[in-house]
Formats: sequence, structure tokens, C-alpha cells
Amino acid sequence: MRFLWRIARLAVLWAVAGGCAAKPIPKGRLIRRVDVIGAEKVPAGDVEDGLATTGTRRILGGALEKLPVLGLIDAYTVDYAVYDRLVLERDLLRVRRLYHARGFYDVEVRAGRVVELPSGEVRVEIAVHEGLPVSLGRVEVDYPDRATKPDINDELLDLIEEYQSEPKASGEARPRFDEERFDAMKSKLAGVLADEGYAYVEVTGTVDIDLPRRKADVRFTIAPGPYCTFGYLELDPDQLGAIPRSTVVGAIAIEPNTTYSASKLEIAQYALADLQVFGSIEVIALRTKPAAPGEPRAELATRIPVKVNLQPVKLQEINGGVGLEIGSLIDGHGSVGYANRNFLGGLRRLSATLEGSVIPFPLTLEDVFDGDAQVTDVVPEAGVRIDLRQPGFLERRTSLLASAEGKIYLPRTTSIPDIVPDDYTIVGYREFDGAVGVERKFHFTELQGFSIDTRPFMRLQAAEPFAYNDQELDPAYRRVLIPYLDWTVAWDMRKDRDGRPDPADPELGFHLSLNTQFAFGSAFDVRLRPEVRVYVPIAKRVVLAGKWASGYLFGLNYGESLSESPNPDARDQQLLSFRGFFSGGPYSNRGYGYRDLGPHAELLFLSSSGSRDGLAPIGGFGMWEVSGEVRFLLTDTLIGVTFLDASDVVRTLNDFRLTHPHLSPGVGMRYSSPLGIKLRLDLGVRVPYLQHAGRRHLAPEEGGPPFERDDAGDLVQKGDVPLALNLAIGEAF
Repeated sequence: MRFLWRIARLAVLWAVAGGCAAKPIPKGRLIRRVDVIGAEKVPAGDVEDGLATTGTRRILGGALEKLPVLGLIDAYTVDYAVYDRLVLERDLLRVRRLYHARGFYDVEVRAGRVVELPSGEVRVEIAVHEGLPVSLGRVEVDYPDRATKPDINDELLDLIEEYQSEPKASGEARPRFDEERFDAMKSKLAGVLADEGYAYVEVTGTVDIDLPRRKADVRFTIAPGPYCTFGYLELDPDQLGAIPRSTVVGAIAIEPNTTYSASKLEIAQYALADLQVFGSIEVIALRTKPAAPGEPRAELATRIPVKVNLQPVKLQEINGGVGLEIGSLIDGHGSVGYANRNFLGGLRRLSATLEGSVIPFPLTLEDVFDGDAQVTDVVPEAGVRIDLRQPGFLERRTSLLASAEGKIYLPRTTSIPDIVPDDYTIVGYREFDGAVGVERKFHFTELQGFSIDTRPFMRLQAAEPFAYNDQELDPAYRRVLIPYLDWTVAWDMRKDRDGRPDPADPELGFHLSLNTQFAFGSAFDVRLRPEVRVYVPIAKRVVLAGKWASGYLFGLNYGESLSESPNPDARDQQLLSFRGFFSGGPYSNRGYGYRDLGPHAELLFLSSSGSRDGLAPIGGFGMWEVSGEVRFLLTDTLIGVTFLDASDVVRTLNDFRLTHPHLSPGVGMRYSSPLGIKLRLDLGVRVPYLQHAGRRHLAPEEGGPPFERDDAGDLVQKGDVPLALNLAIGEAF
């Protein structure tokens, strides 16, 4: 509780110190909100997105405005809107044009009224009478080569069939005429021929609108132009610098005298980006420019050269940094790294990182604030990692990847007892991890950025346990040697709002992945982990994101003690720490500490006296996670988030359940720094009765607070602080 009081006092001081930085209120009548009345067949949100007249924007709709301390966040981020009659009149014209583009030609738009509110603000109402929509009538395509090019003609007819049949609004027999869909169809028809060698294809369209019949007859006319092939490849040596031309040409994979294809140009751009040595990439087909008005039409070149403009990044860099990690333990750490993107030529990428840290054991953040800090041991950690990437392995767009890492560390699943016994064993590992495999990405421009990424690897994990202090290890704690096959396949359709591929900060699309592992050696098992991520824009500045993941571990030579005893034996616990599933932390369930959700047990073998004050997370053979987020843009660099996480970890695959959802709602902020790094702060709350359905607290063996005797001598569970603060880089998913 003292810990919470200290956080509250810090928040008040921050609020007082920063209060003077709130945004000034502009002159004029502020707009509280804008309501579009009568918009039914066209969503009101679509209408509002096109308006210059907007309401004052506040986080969570102004819910924080009057709250102590949190009101400061509202004052920092509020976006005031001032009423302007002339702007509103132009907005009425925009709304009318929007409805015309959607097929509503009888729409009536007027400003219903401007309502004065007691606060001095105004509410603007825009009244719309939509009328009846115009539907698609006849849809025809005029392709002169339909007889000689039947395959192309069939593909064109399939697109026309799709265009005139979908999408249909409820209760309407035909799709509405929509200018945006009309223009998109012209691009799709042109794209079919542009991938079959017709670089100069032109598609025009005419629309005959019959208002009495409420029909729009559409006709597309295709002028294929001459058949074309690729010509020479133009690469500026000054732009390449030290980057080998042969590797770049191999990634582009466009051969002279082959059939021209617009998709090949786009795929070449993706392949060059995968090399990770260019900051700017442009692949251009040098087609004959159209003649200016009044000039004779130029003869069209049928052998199309390709020009590639590139801007390389620095090929070598040295980086370093220091930091403080605050979690189940506190540690200060530092790292230094070297990267060479053209190691020994051929665009081989070599990177090496040296890391070190010091842990004041068993100090935690709560100990510091409560004044109960004690340090029994100073635990050092060190590690070195080397990664090598060889592009163009076996074929042009396959890369060979190899890595090796050696480290000495204290596992972060270590449970810290309230009182550390004198004979407590601080278990560490000397570990080597090695991997070698290939990566191949397949891009499909037909689906606008769709790609499949496959990564088969052979990995080796070797770990030698040891005691950081003078205690002896349990004999069951032995050397671990686990070679395993690791194959990840991912289907990526993540995009930005404009439909461009953007896996780092998606606002639209989905990502599917499946990781499969087969281990043999000390652990003999099969491990599966599927995952689905979905992103849907629900308003102009708001994105709904969701994630589902699960895990299934089929252990063939270990794990029996998890079902036979509440406390696993040392060997099972040891192997499960390497191969099992855990949940909790900034990229998982954010209401819990790192890997702290799920089954807990007394690890009696860590103390020769056979006693442990406190339970440790042991992981499990099964896991599921579900997360949902609403991300809303506050400023150009600040994003607010509300989230709800749920997950569970079970000892065995027979124990899957829904009675322990571990629901954790919360709020967070993201800040995009000038360095291109997105910093994330999330506060998750473990809501009573929603961790284990029907119980206020989780049982201690599930990670809940321990039992203690009250004044009457009865055993009761003492409360805990049901909060988790997560600071991380990048989105949670």
C-alpha cells in the first residue's frame, strides 16, 4: 500500500509541475461535437471524416477532463475546434458531393441548426435526406482481342461479374453505383493486361445514369496497346557505392526480353527492401511519354527499360547503450554492438553484440519504495551474440541465416522469497544457442501486399546449470542439450490506412503465423504455437486491433510430475523452463509481471532445508491468449490505448479451461520519438473475480497472494497490489 501512495504522490507532483503547459483555449465559439442526422445508408462516420467542421477532440470522449491528475492528460492532448459559418457552408457542399459519389443523386443536405450549450460551446447538426440510391444496371467490357486472347478475356469477365454482383446492401437487389469502385475497377482491368505484356494499356469508362429507373449502365473500353518486353536495367554505380551490383540485380530478378509485367516491378521493390541496405527504393518502367496536346503521337517503344533509383544506408555502424530493467528483479545493464551490412562483399550482414548486467539479488522495485531493501548477493550476467545473413543463397530471393550466442545469466522466472533462507540456491546457466536456416519471402501483388514468409531452422540449445552462491544444486539439475527443428510460416497482410504494406505500425489487415518445433535430446517433444493478429480501422483516427494465440507442447520424455504432484521435480521444472509456455508481461497479459501468470509451485529443491517462502511460476504444456486494443491518435506523435487482455497457462493439455481468464483491462500511451522508436507505457489491472471466475483472488498455486492468519486465527488471503506497469518498445502486437 505504501508503494501505491508513493506513486500517487509522484503523479500529483508531476501534475503540479506540468500544469502550466496545457493548451491555450482559442478565441471564438468552441464546437463540442458535430452530429450528422439522417445518415443511414451512408455511415455517419464516413460523412464526418470528410468534414472540416469537427468537434473538439478529447481522450476517451472527455472522460478524463474533470478527474484529478488525469485531467492534465486531457489538457495536454485536447484538440479544440472553433465554429466558422463559412467553413460549415463549404462542408455542406462536401457532404452533397460525397453522396453523389456513392450513388445518391437526390440527396438534400442542410445545416439543421447550431445549438448553444450551457458551457458556452455549440453543437452543430447537419441534416441529411438521402433519397434513393442508383444501382448498377448493365455492365459491359469492350476488349478487342477477346477472340485471340481467351485467357485474358476470361479473367476480365470474372472481374466484371464480381463488380456487378458484390457488395449488395441489405434489401437491395444490385450493388449501388459508386465512383470509387468504378475507378478501382478500371485499375483492376488495366492491371490484368499490364501483367501480360501490355505496358501502355488504357481503360476508359462511361456511365449512363437513368434517374427515373435508378440505374447506372456502365461500359469499360480497353485499348491494350502493343505487346511489350523488358529492356535493359539501368543502375547508377554512384548510388550503389560499395554494394555489389550482382546481388542487387539478382534481387530484382527482371530479365531482358521477357514479357513485361507491372507486378514484377512491384515485387522487385519488395525484394530490394528485404536486403535491408536501402533507405529509399524506386523501380520505374521507362515507357514512352504521352505526346503533349497539339503534338503528333510518339511511336511507342515496345522494349521497356527499367530504371532503379536507390539510396543506401550506412553499411557499418557501432552502437551502444545502458539501461535499467525493473521487473521481477532489478538490473543495470549495458551493451555495445557492431553491424556490417556488406561483410566481405555480397551484402552479407554480420552483427555482433556484447552485453553485461549486474543484479542486486533479491532486490525488487517494491522493496525500494517500502524501504525494506536487502541485497544478499550481487549477480553478474554476460553474453555475446553473432548473427550472419547471406542473401542469394541457393536462389536469388532466399537468404541463409546463422547465429551463435553464449551467455551466463539468471533466469527471469526465478521466484524471490519474502525472506531469503541462508541455504537458498541462486541457480544460473552457462548457455550456448546456435541456429542455421533459410528465409524465403513470397510476394503476391494481386492481393496488394500479401506475402508468405517461411523460415526453417535447425537450432541447438546447450545449458549448464550452476550456483551463483556457495550452495549445491539438486542432483536432478543436470546439463541440458536440446537440438530441435524450428519452422515458422507467416501469412502477412498488414497495411497502413492507405493500403500500403506496413508490418511495423499496421492499421488494416491481418497476420497469421504458425511455429512448429520438434526437439530431441534432453527434451523429446513437439511444440506448436499458432497466432492470429487482426487490425480494423473503425474511425478516422481510431484502430481496433486484436490477437489470439495458443500453445501446445507434447512432451514425450518429461512432465509426468506436473500431473502427479503439486510440486514438479527438479528435472521437469528445469526442462519446462526451456520448452514450456508462460504468460504475462508487456507483450502478453499486461496485468501480470513477466512470465508470472499460470501454475505456481514450491521449488523445494532450491533449498537444502526443503522449505521455500513463496511459490514460483513453472510454466505449462498448454496456453491461450486473447487481447483487444482500441488505438486512437491523439497527436502526430502520441497515441492513446485502451486494452483488455485475457490468458491462461495449464499444467497439462488435459487441463484447458475457461474458468481462469485472468482478465486484465488497462490503458496506455505510445510516443513516436524523433529517432523513429515507439515507446510504450501500459498499466494493466487484475480485476477481482475476473481472474478465477467466482473467486476474489487466485489460489496461491495459480499465482495469487498467500494465506495468512488474521486476528481471529483464521487463514485468509492477504490482498496484493493488482497492478502491473509495463514500459516497452513497439506495439504489444
